[in-house]
Amino acid sequence: MLIVSFTYAIISRSDFKLAKTSIGDLIQDWKQDMVFEITSSGSPSLADTNHYVSDWKGRWPGTKNGCFCSKSSTKYKVTAGLKGRECNRNETTVGCNDIPSTPDRNLEKWINGQTIRAVRVKGTSFLETYKNINSNGKCKSSDQMHCGNPNSKSKGFCIPGSLGKCPITNIATTSSANYAAVTFAGFTLYTSTDSQNNPISHLQISESHMCFVKSQFATSPGRTAYELKLGEFSACSEDKTAFSVGEMGEKTFFDINGLRYNQLTAYSVSDDYKYKLLASRTLDWSPDCADTVPTMQAKNQELEAISIDFRNMVIVYSISFAFTVITMIGSFIIMVKAHKEIQKFKIVFICRTLCFIMAVPVLVLVYIKVRDFYKFFDRIHQLECSTGETNANFVDLTTSVKGKAGYKTEVALGVCIAGYIVDIFLCIYFLCYLAD
Repeated sequence: MLIVSFTYAIISRSDFKLAKTSIGDLIQDWKQDMVFEITSSGSPSLADTNHYVSDWKGRWPGTKNGCFCSKSSTKYKVTAGLKGRECNRNETTVGCNDIPSTPDRNLEKWINGQTIRAVRVKGTSFLETYKNINSNGKCKSSDQMHCGNPNSKSKGFCIPGSLGKCPITNIATTSSANYAAVTFAGFTLYTSTDSQNNPISHLQISESHMCFVKSQFATSPGRTAYELKLGEFSACSEDKTAFSVGEMGEKTFFDINGLRYNQLTAYSVSDDYKYKLLASRTLDWSPDCADTVPTMQAKNQELEAISIDFRNMVIVYSISFAFTVITMIGSFIIMVKAHKEIQKFKIVFICRTLCFIMAVPVLVLVYIKVRDFYKFFDRIHQLECSTGETNANFVDLTTSVKGKAGYKTEVALGVCIAGYIVDIFLCIYFLCYLAD
């Protein structure tokens, strides 16, 4: 039972690291400035230093070193298949091949090798603008202008009036009234600043769909991520508010961007899988929930403190685990070789009790903090601060933290306590045995 508890404690720390990164990256996404112009120019004219250019791009996460064996060998204890490490001596002997790592890089080229660029303005991110609007949808200051959809959860957004125009709220591949055409070689995009939608802030090229946490990576439905790829794939929850304005086969996309995927043995690249030109809008957040945003930012800071608590828990539990194993071996030796050494047995049991007392408080502390953390996000969902799609993404995030770090910490604590209770009964039994 002790081994089970210790194992779950170690795994819960690993899972919490993922949750910490995901939530930190989500807050970082809220700092993405709005898009005011789509352009094909490498050096577009900018109004002032607050305007800047970014690429509409995807990311290759990079791959770690690998080893591929085309056949098994009983003699050398080698199994066929892909391994996420370099080949060992036996594998090299039977003809397995090392697969070199590849660095992470941007994939910014689209049709005909062109790069689509966006002009953004500093100070127009969600975190900079959510507090500028009242619950009635009016801007708090007269020097601000209202943009976006007044009927949305956020009631639109208020940005500095000095900008003179609203950011882009929609991008399409077909022309409509009041849409501006942006012409590229082989395709045209159409942009609008109408008030039927909220401003666009995220532009990404991704396989299949955009993740709610933009730093994570998506895979096509039914497809498993290549084993050697770095980056986070398993935690990706689809951002249902994102929309596509174009797609390209995976092989074609990689070829245009000069990605050398042929050196990655057992990596199946096909145009059957699609990379999409994706866009999503600034977080649609109710003004009535404006006070929850600083709290969520503070919760993000709390994650660092909880992470330190997890580290301390693992250190203390490791020491406790080592001493407990030693004392259990001591108890066994006393049982076998010294039937009448009751006093020594009692001392050994006291040492085991001290180990238990050492481990439990840090487990309890971590469990309480993790529980309070995911309960906070439960409350955020219940407040319905955003759209149904975004609220569902928050539920997924909460469920992930609760089901991984929360559940495993709970198991580690429960099994630890149960193990000590069993230990007490065994001690009573052995004391009776030694007394006979």
